[in-house]
Amino acid sequence: MMSQIFQKPSLFALIAALFFVSACVHQDTQRSALQGGYAAQPSYLDDAPATLTGAYLAGRFAQHQSDWTAASHYMHAVLQLDEQNKNLLHRTFLLALGDGDIERATQLAVQLIKKDDGAELATVHLVALAMAENRLEDAWALTENLVGSGFNDYAKPLFQAWLLVMMGNPDIALARLEEHIGVFNRDPVYLQHAGLIAEYAQNSEKAESYYSEVLAGGEFTVHVALGIAGYYERNNMPEKAALIYNQVDSQRNPYRILSLSHMADMIGRAAENPLEAVSLMLFELSSLLYDRQAYDSALIYTRLAEILTPSSPFVAVMLGDIAMTHSNYDAAFAHYSSVDDISGMMRFARLKAVETLEASGRKEEAVAILSKAAEEENEYADALIYLGDLYRRHEEYAQAVQAYNRALRRIGDVGAEHWFIIYARGMSQERLKNWDMAEKDLLKALELNPDHPLILNYLGYSWIDQGIHMERAMEMIKKAVMLRPNDGYITDSYGWALYKKGEYDEAVQWLEYSVERVPYDPTINDHLGDAYWRVGRRVEARFQWERAYGLSEDGDEKKRLRYKINFGLPDYEKPPAEPKTITVEREAMLQR
Repeated sequence: MMSQIFQKPSLFALIAALFFVSACVHQDTQRSALQGGYAAQPSYLDDAPATLTGAYLAGRFAQHQSDWTAASHYMHAVLQLDEQNKNLLHRTFLLALGDGDIERATQLAVQLIKKDDGAELATVHLVALAMAENRLEDAWALTENLVGSGFNDYAKPLFQAWLLVMMGNPDIALARLEEHIGVFNRDPVYLQHAGLIAEYAQNSEKAESYYSEVLAGGEFTVHVALGIAGYYERNNMPEKAALIYNQVDSQRNPYRILSLSHMADMIGRAAENPLEAVSLMLFELSSLLYDRQAYDSALIYTRLAEILTPSSPFVAVMLGDIAMTHSNYDAAFAHYSSVDDISGMMRFARLKAVETLEASGRKEEAVAILSKAAEEENEYADALIYLGDLYRRHEEYAQAVQAYNRALRRIGDVGAEHWFIIYARGMSQERLKNWDMAEKDLLKALELNPDHPLILNYLGYSWIDQGIHMERAMEMIKKAVMLRPNDGYITDSYGWALYKKGEYDEAVQWLEYSVERVPYDPTINDHLGDAYWRVGRRVEARFQWERAYGLSEDGDEKKRLRYKINFGLPDYEKPPAEPKTITVEREAMLQR
């Protein structure tokens, strides 16, 4: 039915991206070296009289800080002093829209289309607003202003098709949309919306035909794939839905803790509501732009989607994600926290909110939210898993183990999908120097997921670092390197294994490669220093140890490095011996 889920842009995405970049507020990827978090409502804004130059410079500086609220405020002040400047009007409109100030953006959009017949985004803004307010004739008249090639030519039939649906003419809408599908070379967005309109018209045969063509073409996002899976679920074709779920799972469920069938049901609701469908079109575009790090463009299209569906959890999460890219933690937290339980995405959004708290240094608040969620939701383990992960990232390994234990007790029957919890608990036990328990967990995780490079690497490295099970450890790390050859941590493990075996020349090559991949890791630099010393490159060895010393934050590690910098390595290093006793249980695990 389908071979692969792509995040590949359709013609719509390419046209819109090119259009918006050419009319852009500022380059999406440009970020000031001074950039940091900013308040959702900056306290420094005031109504003091502005000079044109001062307000303009303040606005441009705010833009480079990705502070849309301040940028909109100052550019609006500039516009008051230069009302006939069409380019400035356009910039100010985009800033107001990006800031979510719909009232101001609407006023500016009206002014803009009077001055500029080609003001595409201003027209789309007014079309979306008219549709949301059920002013269908006004919306139709506005779509007639979308003339010319490129974005206008592409978007106009889609807007008009859904307006016809809202006017009670889904059959006419589908017929008109079908006329344009060939023009745009069977574009997947057109095919998807033809399927949605066919569903709305209760023509399941046509809907399935369009959806099958989308899947066969391969140019669609995970979001689109899940929407189609929702159609299969609603029409008693679970086996087809399962094929999509398996494909999404193979590339990682973007909604993590929420089931794919649940998300398919939520996304599939677009077929029941034309406003949801048009919002979906704009949201899909914002998702594609976000994936390409065009965050400002993504914000603009997300705000347009928000006009149509102000309570959409997808919109709220995307706004939070965009705020996070600019380290605007307060705004991100507010967006994630706005997702309520009725939406069906609250558990997912809550975990995203917790991530903003941790990123902004508010760990205790994050722990409090997760602890409360764990107590209130006995049927779910996700809050406990995240709590364990949070503790582990902050090197509070005993608390991490406790959280993972509670999560595993709540899960009960552990399956292959739970490998990471056991792996994480094993890592935490290893950090606590509880090696027997760590090894047991790591072997169990390997049993559940035998080809995962992280498990192969961690267990193999742990054995090699202790000088035990060397042959099997080497094979495991070789396999991990083959699976993930560009991962500097994994190639470091292989280089260190060669070092432990006394193959210093080859170890140097692999460790140099690893440092190139991960230049700021103290352990990898330390390993390369050791290897350099063994091949007689003493000056370079001390240089690597000095680098490791500067990068390390561990006091004991720094003492050890300082000793090596001063005195070097002993002439002979005796490899650690194999343990004299191995428990029957461990031996059985090793033979699996």
